[in-house]
Amino acid sequence: MNARTAFVPNPALVGFLGLTPLVVVTANFSTGLLLTLITALGAVLAAAFAVFVRTSFPARLGLVAQIVFLAFYVLLVGLLVQAWSPVAAAALGIYLPLTAVNGLLLHEIRRGGAKDSPRFRTTLVSALGYLMVGISLSLFREVLGQGTLGLPGPGLGNEALRIFAEAPLPLLATPAGGFMSLALFASLDQLVLARPRRSEA
Repeated sequence: MNARTAFVPNPALVGFLGLTPLVVVTANFSTGLLLTLITALGAVLAAAFAVFVRTSFPARLGLVAQIVFLAFYVLLVGLLVQAWSPVAAAALGIYLPLTAVNGLLLHEIRRGGAKDSPRFRTTLVSALGYLMVGISLSLFREVLGQGTLGLPGPGLGNEALRIFAEAPLPLLATPAGGFMSLALFASLDQLVLARPRRSEA
């Protein structure tokens, strides 16, 4: 796996995996960071758990075992987030349980993407790609859409740095702005991938 194909296809920009959480939650950097980090970690843990499943469960029960594992993971993470920051837990809301499905899809989609690579490594690459997009999208939308940069923190409040006196593009903080931002990122991704490599020029 070379550098060019490491994040191809990016599950967020090509497969639009976890579209609703990406559009809604990434309006703030702190919640976007938390959600994409939890999703990426869930995918990596699912890949690691799959090694155990293949040796301990019948093939027909493997998917069920992974779903139960990720459901337990999301439940545990939800309790930890609630204890760490009730504000962050409330902001994530219904989208936190969806990370169980997204994490499983990240693992299942990417594990067959490169037959010459271990499944764990390809899942890790896919999870990192999803995390990069989530962080970049959150930064882009909050800084330009709200003029601030929220930093996740414990307790009942999050610190926010004021970047602009007034938000340059308030539309980006809305769900419609989320779709527009994601479309922009996907277009840039395709534009970069369409450029021929030096060896092909």
